[in-house]
Amino acid sequence: MKLATKILAAKAILNLMILRKRTPLLVGWALTNKCNLRCKYCNTWNFESEELTTKQIFSILDELSRLGCARIAFTGGEPLLRDDIGEIVSYCKNKGIYTGINSNGFFVVQKIDQIKQIDLLMLSLDGPEEIHDFLRGNGSYKKTIEAIDIAKKCNIKVNITTVLTKFNLKYIDFVLEKAKSFSSFVYFQPVTNLPLGAKDISELLPSQNEFRNAVEKLLKAENNFIGNSRAVLKHFLNWPKCIKFNCKAGQIYCAIDAGGFLYACSNLINSAKFHIATKGFKQTFSDLEYFNCKNCWCASPLEINILLSFNIFSLLHLLKKE
Repeated sequence: MKLATKILAAKAILNLMILRKRTPLLVGWALTNKCNLRCKYCNTWNFESEELTTKQIFSILDELSRLGCARIAFTGGEPLLRDDIGEIVSYCKNKGIYTGINSNGFFVVQKIDQIKQIDLLMLSLDGPEEIHDFLRGNGSYKKTIEAIDIAKKCNIKVNITTVLTKFNLKYIDFVLEKAKSFSSFVYFQPVTNLPLGAKDISELLPSQNEFRNAVEKLLKAENNFIGNSRAVLKHFLNWPKCIKFNCKAGQIYCAIDAGGFLYACSNLINSAKFHIATKGFKQTFSDLEYFNCKNCWCASPLEINILLSFNIFSLLHLLKKE
């Protein structure tokens, strides 16, 4: 993590804890709902949205920069399907914002020159080729490996996300070995119904005991490339039981959808809608309703919230990764 990003983060946390002032420190931004894949647990591609123009995106980035945003993850759909992705990345980087892209990997080789400025590429890897392709689509495994290879050659940091279903729990060792071979951190999380276009995922769900055994295996694993902190993995032991959770969604992080609507968290998309174009980002962010979710299983917000609870083990884990 760069020094400037650390300073912004420290300032934002102090503002929240002492002054109760909200700061959009971390933003997840879906640039499009379009996707070339049909993953078994996602239906986002089936929802059309009038996407923001390049000019509108630049305007929001200007405001985010002024408000102290330190980190943006561009997601989708598949964000590399946007023809202006290179312009967006360059503009974001020129604002001094840590810039990441969450991708399925299909177009990374094709668009590497447009995105080589990014700080982080997040790719999905759900197991060996036959399992990954079964869950995400034919040819997707090879594209992921190709994407990792070229990103590494371009000195782009790569992290991996593995969505745990009943079909890939027994391949955790495979994923861990791959992560080690790539020197990439891998983040595990249980399969969930994505808010936008949620699907029936009952056929993908492992039993509670199967999932718990897999998490216990991760807790015992001697692998320095597990991205999840022990605190988050221990939280996963409760799955799928709802537990009280201190959430900072809408206070220090938020989500923007493809149409320009703002949400406290990506898990709340299709809840109360707040369009940025109506009042501008600052006022819209201030108007966000406070949510204190009790049932979050998404690795990224869990890490943020546990970190902001000043969990010493989570803090040490972050320092180790950086």
